[in-house]
Amino acid sequence: MRNKGKQYRLPDSEVQLPGPGEWFLGSPAYREWQNSTTSQGLILRGTVGTGKSIITSAVIERAYRIYDTAAFGALAYVYCRDGNVRLNPTGILRSFLRQLASSETCYSVIEGWLREGNSKALLDNEAVVRLITKIVDLNSDIQTIIIIDGIDEVENTNDLARLLQLVDSLTKRKDRRCKVLISSRMGSKLDEHIDEKLSSWPRHELRDRETMEDMELFIKLGLDALLSKKVSPKFREDLEKLLKSRAKGM
Repeated sequence: MRNKGKQYRLPDSEVQLPGPGEWFLGSPAYREWQNSTTSQGLILRGTVGTGKSIITSAVIERAYRIYDTAAFGALAYVYCRDGNVRLNPTGILRSFLRQLASSETCYSVIEGWLREGNSKALLDNEAVVRLITKIVDLNSDIQTIIIIDGIDEVENTNDLARLLQLVDSLTKRKDRRCKVLISSRMGSKLDEHIDEKLSSWPRHELRDRETMEDMELFIKLGLDALLSKKVSPKFREDLEKLLKSRAKGM
């Protein structure tokens, strides 16, 4: 696993965040998920603006710091929405396969599949699921982390059930060490569907007081990056207050 730097970067954002979200890394929910010696799933749920993507970014960065090289662990993650672009379940599955197969050892799984007479034209969702499962099985002596940020933002929900079945199955076999984290907006139309498919997964619901400092730091850094030094302190102060009130204190 290649280290992609020591700063958090949200999708489609020019603001580099030097530390928000790290409070979650000390929470009981995260520690139980990360420290489990067997496979484990976790659902992170919060209302709009509670900093779910900031927290998943912190979890991703922590994985890079822990592993640093592919010899110690494997990581695959997606942000389901990047600006105006939304991923569909097929795109998520293919992204996971590309990331997990990036090492020579794991790519051998795909090479073996091609030697069986298959072609990339036959790489449908079912084939992708089988290959991902084989790669995770191959990595059974190390830890695989899979993260889906903003699953409520998926563009096409037709194949969502298959995606949820895959991540659930990866956490079911205890001879693997596969950790899956999914973040979702509370109150989305997919809540019931996710709860049905992932009924046994533990959940952590974000509260305003947990994420208030993250939101304030995000606003401060954003204003630092976007505003000219010529802007008066009074204008900046008023704008900062407005943004905080629009964020409802989060």
